[in-house]
Amino acid sequence: EDNDSWLAIHLGFLRKYVSEDLLKIRQSVQKCYPDDYKVCGRYMESFHGAISSHLQRLLQRPLEFSELYALLNWVVNTYYSETLLGHPDLQAEVKIENLPQLLPSETWDKLKKNYRDSLAVKIKSYLENILTLETTKMWKEENQPETLQTEYDSS
Repeated sequence: EDNDSWLAIHLGFLRKYVSEDLLKIRQSVQKCYPDDYKVCGRYMESFHGAISSHLQRLLQRPLEFSELYALLNWVVNTYYSETLLGHPDLQAEVKIENLPQLLPSETWDKLKKNYRDSLAVKIKSYLENILTLETTKMWKEENQPETLQTEYDSS
């Protein structure tokens, strides 16, 4: 957790190991049960519930901007993609549409609000820094107008 991108790394490992486990279940464990048990689907539901609980535990602590982005990106772009639940070998066994939401609506809305608020603070900070830099640059580069002793410079 000392690393700024610890959550992105953690979520990357989570994706990798969950994907590997689900593919192993489909290839090995499913053969041990009759088809009507729908073992792969049951495991998927269990994994889905465990991941949901894990993400909710992660959200109980304050997250930085980069952590919020990593979590939102993972939920929106990675979780249902072909690298995890949408994997072609799992699509026949698991109907993603039938799974409940990964995060409850209130939690999801709070996560998006925290990200928007954090983004607004970050943008404001960037703009203030740009303004400060521009102001100091302008003052350093500005030449004093040359005036003649006998005439006033109107510029």
